[in-house]
Amino acid sequence: MVLLSQNQAFAFEDGFAVAKPLGEVRIIETFGRGCLYIILGVIVVMVLAFIVGGTISIPWFIVIPLIILAFWAASRKNK
Repeated sequence: MVLLSQNQAFAFEDGFAVAKPLGEVRIIETFGRGCLYIILGVIVVMVLAFIVGGTISIPWFIVIPLIILAFWAASRKNK
């Protein structure tokens, strides 16, 4: 992201640099960073399951707050 002015920045869309409002660029960055945190968490659990040599079952009422926590942490990184 390259800052153009107080309220605009360059973002890449379909391989082209496009001037977008800064708020929209931050939302895209937050979503991408949140997805990255979730992917890293899944990789950690997979490695742990491989080391243990079994299956790790995580119930939905634990997974959903962890997903929310990942996106909250990603949004805090932008501020």
